[in-house]
Amino acid sequence: MSSARMSADEAWANPETRKLYVQLVIGLLFGTAFEFYDFAVYSQLGKYVGPNFFPAGNLYAEQLSFWAAYAVAFVVRPLGAILFGHCGDRHSRKTSLVYSLLLMAVPTTLMGCLPTFQHISWAAPVLLILLRLGQGLAIGGENGTALVYLYEIAPTKWRCSVVAFGWSGVPFGIFLGIAVVLILQEALSPAAMMLFGWRIAFLLGAATGVVGVLLRRRMPDPALFLQRKHQIEEQLGVTDGRDIEGHSKDADISTKSVASTGSKDLTMRIEEPFPAAKDASIDATCTGSAAGSLPAVHVTGGKKFFPVLQMLRFYWLPVLLQWTWEFWFAAAFYCYTSYMPGFLATNVPGMSRGLALGSTLVHLVGVMLVAWVTGFLCDKGMPRMVTSGIVFIVAGASLAPAAIGMRAGGVAAAWLLHLWFLLLVGVVGGLLAVSMCPLYPPEVRTTGMNFAHQMAVGPIGGITPVILAAIKTVNGDVFLTIVPWLGACAGVSLIAAVALYYMRPEANKDTKQA
Repeated sequence: MSSARMSADEAWANPETRKLYVQLVIGLLFGTAFEFYDFAVYSQLGKYVGPNFFPAGNLYAEQLSFWAAYAVAFVVRPLGAILFGHCGDRHSRKTSLVYSLLLMAVPTTLMGCLPTFQHISWAAPVLLILLRLGQGLAIGGENGTALVYLYEIAPTKWRCSVVAFGWSGVPFGIFLGIAVVLILQEALSPAAMMLFGWRIAFLLGAATGVVGVLLRRRMPDPALFLQRKHQIEEQLGVTDGRDIEGHSKDADISTKSVASTGSKDLTMRIEEPFPAAKDASIDATCTGSAAGSLPAVHVTGGKKFFPVLQMLRFYWLPVLLQWTWEFWFAAAFYCYTSYMPGFLATNVPGMSRGLALGSTLVHLVGVMLVAWVTGFLCDKGMPRMVTSGIVFIVAGASLAPAAIGMRAGGVAAAWLLHLWFLLLVGVVGGLLAVSMCPLYPPEVRTTGMNFAHQMAVGPIGGITPVILAAIKTVNGDVFLTIVPWLGACAGVSLIAAVALYYMRPEANKDTKQA
């Protein structure tokens, strides 16, 4: 039996396929790290990229243009989630993951080779923004799809650990991006960095992208996804009775009867439960329904299935709940990784920018470790929504005391408090995918889970530095800048955690453990 036709637990139990799956997990981690490496590198190279691509003369206008180019990538991330989500749900998880990684590699390579404003005038910033749009589409498609893939191929017993390990590619990529920029700044003079050093950082990222694609080229699509895909294709009447490998599907997939509700009604309903509810080898949580049954499949145009329409029609509530649950996570992640190092270097006596970035590197290692521990504890039965609710309460209650502590305690207090909040971010990161993936069935999972995720980390996370900068202009105490925004986000996320606990219990704990 090929790895594409095995259940996740069967594949991990088989020595021949276990090695492949371990390679896939590592490849997905490095692919995610590559995507966030590029985002981190761009944000850290502002003082070199800005003067090279935007007209000189007005420092504030130059900085604004640089951060506007940074922000456009966040704006298009939800669109990337829809485009690559459609590919991942309708066609192949593998195809979506490989092409999203390639889409990130190409703009990153071109950014390292792009002529500057001095050479091609206004074409330089226009091309830079277009390349940033490509990066935004890529990361919007890859990030959530990779987490969904890990969720579906992970063994039931260690699902939370495997998914948390995959999410740790996010802080790992930011760690690599900051580290590379710091090393280049130490190795090269400021003039050399301005001339060509910033290009090296982008070209190194392109090389890691090639490695990620090579590691992913052998990945099979998850068995659960293939079952659901074949079932839908049979309902649409677009298959010839054979699966994607040319094997007869009769021996592996139960054909479900379909009732049409009328010639003008293009909705087709599954009369019997999803096979996972009857097959003990597959965790019922993965079907997106504790009972194993699925809502109607929405079909437009007679023979076409659009996951985004299915999501909007049947799963708008899970999308809304996930989006609001991620408010604090998205805002805090970009506050403490992007905004806070510069803020501390400017406002804490004795804290240089190099020291602030160096301490952030140490903290990011802590984020990865905490995410792994969180995944392990969830596999042992720790309730996920209860844990996230406690994090939101603690984070919101800590904001004002932490701000006062940073102002009065100097470098040591700032270092410890920065670490404290990033560790809380790591806990929620470890909970994220394994809590949200069960809200959606396989045929809309990459679209629904990733769209809600990108709507949070894109608009909410992306505008957080801007909101904090705006609050700082009207707030007399700069250390209290983060309190109102992050406090409000923590409150919204807490309400969503309570709603998920009562309305969607599969987000709190798996409905079945193998």
